[in-house]
Formats: sequence, C-alpha cells, structure tokens
Amino acid sequence: MASWPLDSFEVRSETHTGSARRASPAPTFAETEVDRADYDWTFDAIGRLYRSANLVHADLSEFNIFKSRGERIMFDMGSAVLTSHPQSTEYLRRDVSNMVRFFRKRGLFEKDSEAWLKELIE
Repeated sequence: MASWPLDSFEVRSETHTGSARRASPAPTFAETEVDRADYDWTFDAIGRLYRSANLVHADLSEFNIFKSRGERIMFDMGSAVLTSHPQSTEYLRRDVSNMVRFFRKRGLFEKDSEAWLKELIE
C-alpha cells in the first residue's frame, strides 16, 4: 500500500494480490452504531476537504464512510469536484444535507444543513 499525505489528508492506493484468506470490507456508518465522535469527525472532514484540499466529495452519504477499529475512512471519491467547479456549492449542500439527515435519524443533531453549510464555506 502506498500513501501520500495531502495536507491533513492521507490518500491511499492499494493493490491486492490473490490470497487464500477472504477479506471482508469494513462496515460503513450505515451498518454500525455512530456516536458524537463520528458526527464531529464527519463535519470536520467535510470542512478540511473543502478548505485544505479544495474538494467536495459530491456523493457523500452514510454508505461512503468506513468505520472500523476506531478509524474512519471517507471513500468513493470518484465523484469529487474542485471547489472551483460551478456546482460545487450545490454538491456540498447535498453532502451536508445527507449527513445531517443520517445523524438526525440516529439521534445526533447540532445544526441544520444551512447552518453547517454557512460555517463550512466561510
């Protein structure tokens, strides 16, 4: 596995070779219990991605974050766009709305989507 730091992010590229042991993927947020630390990590990660890497995930949901052994990994970055993309704000709004909706269903709520969006882009 190769890793490249991107400011405070780590980009991972893995190459898998044949193995006798069958690997199973880490569970996603949708498949696990989530807590306040997961909530805080999610909105911090969205903000760091936006401010430090100038990226918007553009397809973020509870199905795009792995959680295993205390580690969280945002994945499926194939739809990500630069913040200079003409629709980046709309994509960010959708990402934030998806995560607020998910955490609200799980009983975790601090701010509505528009309040998060305002904080993230200012």
